[in-house]
Amino acid sequence: MAFKDAPLIKRLIERNKRVLIHGLPGLGKTTLALEMSKHFKVCVHFDCRQDNKYFEDMYEAYKKGINTFSELLVDYGDVNPFLIDSVVYVFDNIDSSDYFVEKVFPIFNENNLKVLMTASVKKQSMKMIINRSFLFTLRPLSLFEFLTDDSEEFQGEIVAGHLELGKPIPAIIHENCMRIFEDYLVTGGIPEAYNAYLNNENAEEKIKHVHEMHRYYSLEKILDISELSEGEKLRCRQVVNSVYEHMLIGDYSKFIVSRIREGASFALFKNAIDFLTDNNYLLKVEDK
Repeated sequence: MAFKDAPLIKRLIERNKRVLIHGLPGLGKTTLALEMSKHFKVCVHFDCRQDNKYFEDMYEAYKKGINTFSELLVDYGDVNPFLIDSVVYVFDNIDSSDYFVEKVFPIFNENNLKVLMTASVKKQSMKMIINRSFLFTLRPLSLFEFLTDDSEEFQGEIVAGHLELGKPIPAIIHENCMRIFEDYLVTGGIPEAYNAYLNNENAEEKIKHVHEMHRYYSLEKILDISELSEGEKLRCRQVVNSVYEHMLIGDYSKFIVSRIREGASFALFKNAIDFLTDNNYLLKVEDK
């Protein structure tokens, strides 16, 4: 999978900038970060889902003045003291660690170190990081990117050529494109989900995987709803659950507010629906 922003990210890090890669789970943020680390002489990688104790020990030692920050990097990052200025620090899944966000990042920022981070959710607590970093957002693949991936590149070229000339696409190519289009709709253009879906040949298991995938992309994994009232949080979850149950795995093609729960009205759920659509969690399509 090619990442068009990789050269720019590399140049920014070389200039001691902080870079944050943001996007849905499964889009390749960690893959991109690890790929970027190959371009530098020394790279230290942390997974913020697992290294909180490590961060706490490092921060406490720094605040107590036991060591200089450079000495801490040597001790805790296993870094060669002669290469400290060349090291790139990769912090994966920073939205999983409030301790990193609130305590550790400010120290790295103050010392003007090369930092590459990944996150799925842009939390309110991450404002400092977002304001002081270059933000790169990874998005799901477009249908044309699906058609022109490494395994189907020739097919994409044929489709593009015929469309440019205004000629009908050959039947066998059209049939294959429709198959890919169905896979694209099911997996939402998420590379990790697409690969897992294709590698499963059992029809029942495929359907089960699709259901699990939709549950995986739960509301809290995508949006920061911490600032909403408890009532609005509940209504947002009810809207999302209704879309999942009635439209994604059910037989309904339209979203109807009264199906959310008994006594539901548009006025009651308007703010929740607007919040979800304004933040691109749901796409509102109007009838014409």
